[in-house]
Amino acid sequence: TNKAAAIVLDPANADGSVGAVQKATDANIPVFLVNAEINQQGLAKAQLVSDNAQGAALGAQEFVKAMDGKGTYVELLGAPSDNNAATRPNGYATALSQYPDLKREDAQVANWDQKQGHDKMQSMLQAHPDIQGVLAGNDQMALGAIAALK
Repeated sequence: TNKAAAIVLDPANADGSVGAVQKATDANIPVFLVNAEINQQGLAKAQLVSDNAQGAALGAQEFVKAMDGKGTYVELLGAPSDNNAATRPNGYATALSQYPDLKREDAQVANWDQKQGHDKMQSMLQAHPDIQGVLAGNDQMALGAIAALK
């Protein structure tokens, strides 16, 4: 209704955003996706995304250094409806599988959300008070975890 010339969208849900992109496309409004993709190829004019598997693998390498290649950790996971919620943990797991002295004690879905990251981190700390590290799939969950750790 606003006669948009184009839409730049960071889709929050790989399946749920398809309808909105379809509606815009049907109205002859080109849609450009950034940061995340949708589960339908060819609908948007372009999907500009990072290589999240590679980014997770690089992050995991730094995690290994910080942990000296050993210890226990927990992981906060993103929203299951988002492709990156699987891609990032898989990237971490691939890199960390080379270090048998690193053991993941628990993983909880915190849906990319700071408050959920905080709350899930608190419950994992109660269950695993001796963990030495935390992996989080995004900054918001990490900030929640940091607040819980403090």
